[in-house]
Amino acid sequence: MTSSLKARTPGYIIERTAKRLKRAFQKTLATLEADITVDQWVVLDLIQKQPGMSQQEIGVATAKDRPTVTRIIDKLEVKQLVERQPGDGDRRKFGIYPTAQGSDKVAQLMPKVEEFRLAHFEGLDDKDVQTLLRIMDKINYNISSLQSVDHALS
Repeated sequence: MTSSLKARTPGYIIERTAKRLKRAFQKTLATLEADITVDQWVVLDLIQKQPGMSQQEIGVATAKDRPTVTRIIDKLEVKQLVERQPGDGDRRKFGIYPTAQGSDKVAQLMPKVEEFRLAHFEGLDDKDVQTLLRIMDKINYNISSLQSVDHALS
């Protein structure tokens, strides 16, 4: 396959776009002196929207492995943006909650995050975005289904 054909495959375009978006968003966060990485933002924003999630639930929701989620939460805790609270009935499980500082950080950054999203999705109408989301959800569903089959066969 020639390099120009390779550059037009869906997997290549998805990966390249994801990397470029992440790099651009990290630059935006740095410009804002937010003292937070993209991965930390993703977790903090999720916890703000769904307080009390377990680390395992956060990992599933963000497609991050357990050590990565633990490291991100540890760093957010050091920055006093989240806190672990014991779960109901199971001393081994903790719910992750935003602190007041964490909620303030999300409120402070959200307008800039929305500006970033609007700028990077310029030229796409709501129908385009919904189509993109539907297609990406289908690909993710297929990946999960195939991984389940692969796991069952091993």
